[in-house]
Amino acid sequence: MRRLLLSIFSTLVLGLLAFSNVSAQIDCTAFSCIYLPFVTKAEDVPLEPAPSPTVAPTPAPSTVFVRSQRDFFVGNSLYIVGEVVNGTSSPVYFVKITARFFNASNQLIAVEDTFAYLTKTEPNQRNPFKMILSNAPRDISRTELTLEWLSTSILEYQAVTVLNQATRDNFGVEVFGEVRNDQSFQFSNVEVVVTFYDAGGGVIDTDFGFASSTILAPGATSIYSIKTFERELNFASYVVQAQGYRTP
Repeated sequence: MRRLLLSIFSTLVLGLLAFSNVSAQIDCTAFSCIYLPFVTKAEDVPLEPAPSPTVAPTPAPSTVFVRSQRDFFVGNSLYIVGEVVNGTSSPVYFVKITARFFNASNQLIAVEDTFAYLTKTEPNQRNPFKMILSNAPRDISRTELTLEWLSTSILEYQAVTVLNQATRDNFGVEVFGEVRNDQSFQFSNVEVVVTFYDAGGGVIDTDFGFASSTILAPGATSIYSIKTFERELNFASYVVQAQGYRTP
């Protein structure tokens, strides 16, 4: 019996050796071979984190464009709020926003236009707007916005310093504070505008008002108040800007 067991064991060993020799001598010119990488234990070679992919930022258009907008109904009126950005290297004036409204069949069913609040838009400056389409068709499925602007203005418009800004509940959100003329000339018709943003930086509403002083002399200050009457205006941040024109 012992001799029989030794014979079986010897036969198995010889078979395994023969199989290993055959595997080592496979000709990869005659067969499709798959080469597996040499695997080293984790404790032998420290793992390095894969490099993060480099994502190039999307360049802003070198023109005047709509950065953000929001459409919503109030009763039968469709509101479009948003802001334009001057992507050029020079100031632009009287930015006009024209809207064309289409239904699902791509038919033009309504039009409307408005101007951005601030008359002058400096390079890289954001300028809010609000458009109201009264008695709006309910089958609007697409809105197309186009922009026009002027490169010059007869009057000289300049920014007015916003000293402070705050909000309170006054039958809705009210934004109030003070502005100051830091220029060497007096301002007329100082307009104050506010843009409300959500947590992602999208525009959710806009509004405007005027400084209480019609004329703002050099170094003078004036109060302002913008009453939105929006009771359910949930915003994460807001920005106030002021602008007037040089009194001739």
